Amino acid sequence: MVKKFFKEYVSLISNEKNFDIPPQISEYIASIFENFSKNMPLYLIDIYENKPFQTYKKRGDLALILVGFFTEWLNRPRRPLTEKDYIVSGKQNYFNAYVYLDANFSEYFYAELQKEYTKILSQYDNIYSYIDIFKLLSENFEEYASILKAMRKTMEENKKFYLMFKSIEEFLDKNE
Repeated sequence: MVKKFFKEYVSLISNEKNFDIPPQISEYIASIFENFSKNMPLYLIDIYENKPFQTYKKRGDLALILVGFFTEWLNRPRRPLTEKDYIVSGKQNYFNAYVYLDANFSEYFYAELQKEYTKILSQYDNIYSYIDIFKLLSENFEEYASILKAMRKTMEENKKFYLMFKSIEEFLDKNE
């Protein structure tokens, strides 16, 4: 449910802002929200996995969510790291994830993409391998973060709008 909500919202904002985000990226960003919805670390240093790829991936994911969705928390006073530091870190971690996968598994991924069924699918959709998703995340980090910022702003505006109706309802209840 969380993933579906965020995937639709990312796609909606992407279309409103005239960003051309591949559906695979919307899906991936939505999965970040789903993965962090129960337990989200607040600092990149808190993320350490046994496998380098998982560390890079999770640090990139956290940086994207913090820069895009929790900007005020990131930019609070007396903070040793800035939003720019998280952008650089996010881009670098996604790039490291890409390089790690490319160096260790590219022959398998790209061999799979040459198979007939993926050629048929690519006629209907823009197919990216899992490896290439991390390259795109690294290259377009700021764009994806700005979509999350716009998404958050829209959510806040919607909340204010709905609260207005609650205020009207409370006013009517008091005056009956």
